[in-house]
Amino acid sequence: MGTKSRDYAGVNTVNNARVGNLPAARGKFLLLVDDIAYTCGTVEKIIRVMADKEDIKGVVVVVSHALLSGNGVSVLDGLYKEGLLLNFITTDSVPRRPEFADAHPWYVEVSLSPRIARYVYSMYMDRSVSDVHLEDD
Repeated sequence: MGTKSRDYAGVNTVNNARVGNLPAARGKFLLLVDDIAYTCGTVEKIIRVMADKEDIKGVVVVVSHALLSGNGVSVLDGLYKEGLLLNFITTDSVPRRPEFADAHPWYVEVSLSPRIARYVYSMYMDRSVSDVHLEDD
């Protein structure tokens, strides 16, 4: 489990990233979950801390919205080339051309379309949308 703190006076700046119980991760694969990846500074900082201190085997990153602006793509390319990043899994909430995944083998995209369609259908049929959360995809 980890935390990060920001100084909101600056843009996209992480002041401190802490990862809890580092020794428990020693020599293992890690799953890093975040809401938004913009420049991937937080992702890189955490992966490098874990690689330096705990000799992790690799990291799978799961992000809801991958903006990947600025140098975000090059950061992830570098982590992948170093063998630290295994996969970067995100939704199609930020559209990318199919060629993007071909050019970046670490990139995995999950479509939100089926779930959104079920939400729209439930609303149209005057049903509860909370039931959509309980459905298996």
